[in-house]
Amino acid sequence: MFETLKTIVAILREKETSKAPDKIVVSLADLSILWIRYNNSFEPAIPKRPLRLPPETGRTIEVDPPKKEVPDAASVEISASAFYDEVIEPYRILLEQDRVLEGINAMVGILKEHGGCPSIVQHGYDSEREEVPRIEEILSRVLLRDHTFRTTRIAMQLLSDRYGEKPVAYVPVMLIAGLGHDLGKIPGFRADGRYAKADHPVTSAAIVEGLFPELSGTHTLSVALQAIREHHHAAKDQVGMMLKEADGRAREIEIAAADKSGTVLPVTEWFDAVEYMDRIGRQVNVTQTGNAWQAFSFNGTVYFEPGFLYESAQEMALEKNVIDIELLRQSDRDAALLKILKVLRPLNVLGDELGAGYVARRYEVQTGQLKKKLSFTPFKASAFDDHGRFEERKKDHPPMVTGIKAL
Repeated sequence: MFETLKTIVAILREKETSKAPDKIVVSLADLSILWIRYNNSFEPAIPKRPLRLPPETGRTIEVDPPKKEVPDAASVEISASAFYDEVIEPYRILLEQDRVLEGINAMVGILKEHGGCPSIVQHGYDSEREEVPRIEEILSRVLLRDHTFRTTRIAMQLLSDRYGEKPVAYVPVMLIAGLGHDLGKIPGFRADGRYAKADHPVTSAAIVEGLFPELSGTHTLSVALQAIREHHHAAKDQVGMMLKEADGRAREIEIAAADKSGTVLPVTEWFDAVEYMDRIGRQVNVTQTGNAWQAFSFNGTVYFEPGFLYESAQEMALEKNVIDIELLRQSDRDAALLKILKVLRPLNVLGDELGAGYVARRYEVQTGQLKKKLSFTPFKASAFDDHGRFEERKKDHPPMVTGIKAL
């Protein structure tokens, strides 16, 4: 709460102290790069134009519109005009006062003209593609502009739900973050040597920064850029967390549209604690190729690797045809485990040393003369129906643990 108040105060203070920029004269040709002219319905009416990289690159890349757009079987097409009328137009005066409308219009224009590409990077390394191998093919059929408009719409709804109907201080920040979070996936931007191998959140942040030169150094732009950079990692503030959540919800909608057999459900509705305990219990003290620490018992406690618990939940969800983005996106592992442990905690199955709000604890494990520091999630051995067989399996489960203590 304190961080939220600090953010609001900082943004409002900027608005009170900022002065209108000196009047300048520019040609329509120069202005058309960032300015979108509107017809009576406020639909962006933009001529074909080049994509411009941030000024420091000193380059302009000519990009032709896709000859054939990616099939949109996995998403419902979102009209740029409808999106603008619903999400941006209600805040036009505020955005003009905060000097962000021009840049926001530019992002909408870029997405309308160049957003017919896949919503996932197709070539080279990218953090999102690496963490969602199971759904990469589905996401490649979702258009970038549709995904971006959907994510921004959901993010603005989250903002309204949590801060009231008019969360004035956060509106410009969230619109910039939502519309800009995936701009780095556009092939034209990635064609530049500087961004060819960059992770798309990094590229997106650099592009957005170049579209808002008048906000350079402001708290508004700094918060938006941080949210963009972190939307596939652990977010550190409210804007980043809401953007990450909105991105995940949008993906769930897109996956459900493509996979008619799957159902989007929260953990509380599909997770079966008894079935889960039976599933993970069968692997205690069972030798695993390349991983001797997956699940082992010692002195009445079973120690599980968090990764194993996460994979077990993934398998359960897959068998039940449940769509849960937190079980499909590796960066959400801890968030998913927290929800699962929250369901299990009232059943008194977790080790007493695991504090609330934690998914694991560090331990020092001793095997003979060797000591290792590892992270495990402790469970009470007595909570498993077949715990009597745990010791029998140990003879086939190296290494033999001779001591373990919480750190």
